Amino acid sequence: MYRYIGVICAAVLSTSAFSEDNYQRSAYCLSSKDGKVNFMLVHLSSTRDGWNGSYVKYNKSDKAISLIYNKSEYEEYPDNSKPMVESFYNEYVNGEFNGEYIISSQGAVIYDLVYRGENGKEVQFEISKNAELQGEPGVCVWPRK
Repeated sequence: MYRYIGVICAAVLSTSAFSEDNYQRSAYCLSSKDGKVNFMLVHLSSTRDGWNGSYVKYNKSDKAISLIYNKSEYEEYPDNSKPMVESFYNEYVNGEFNGEYIISSQGAVIYDLVYRGENGKEVQFEISKNAELQGEPGVCVWPRK
């Protein structure tokens, strides 16, 4: 009996922790300039807890890769429009630094994303013209080749 009460309480607590007014999720579908590499970038945040996090999930992978926020650089404009922001995120795979994502955005619009691998090689990405963000909470779907 107590076991079922515990399960019900856990379900209620986990549901309230992710209520719509507390939890936000933004997803973006990105492709390399040559179209060979596709991934979904996801930002999560909790306004109540003051927490946010990000991850990428490559189209051909079963697992997401957590990103650790590093810093942001801002370019202000005299016309009071939103600043251009360059955000830097570190990628760790199996606890080891693997690369860096540099996201150029203005407000919610991503203009450019560069991935710089540990070896220094850079790959440029852009919002995918071929993918669709489907369903709720949104998953990127690329056409099959």
